[in-house]
Amino acid sequence: MRPWISHTLLVSGVFIIVWFAMIVYWQATNRMPTSSDVVLYLFAIPAMLLATLWLIFKGVAIFSAKSNDPTASQTKPDAEALAQARTAEQERALTLAILASALRTVHGQSADELASVLASKKAKLKLDSELKNGDGYPILSGRIESVNEDAQRDSISEWLATRSAQKITWTSEQL
Repeated sequence: MRPWISHTLLVSGVFIIVWFAMIVYWQATNRMPTSSDVVLYLFAIPAMLLATLWLIFKGVAIFSAKSNDPTASQTKPDAEALAQARTAEQERALTLAILASALRTVHGQSADELASVLASKKAKLKLDSELKNGDGYPILSGRIESVNEDAQRDSISEWLATRSAQKITWTSEQL
């Protein structure tokens, strides 16, 4: 129903704008329009504008459909595509390792356990007295007591190396 309403508003808007412009023009020039003027300016011109808009929208839709077609053009060689796939797979694995380490909370050691606790609405984190916001109030956070800092440092360093980022020195609190 929404497209029907938007199309109706577009058609009405085009006709109203053209009609208003022509009526103002005829009043400003003190000219009485003839029958052919009325037909041309109040019906033919808005119809031509709408047809032009329709053709533009159809052309854009056809052009975007052709550009999104993955089989339309194969410009990359197979070796390059395989290398990119391997790099993307390695980056995904390292990103998932970082994400998995972030999910280890007091509510479970996996994403499934955390999701079940969140779905049951029993996830409660304590306020951390050491972490405070800019106004000095404690923030809602979850502190992980047993983090293997060396493993975290190694996985983050590997991830940063694949991203060609500069090496960052992490403190134990940051890890």
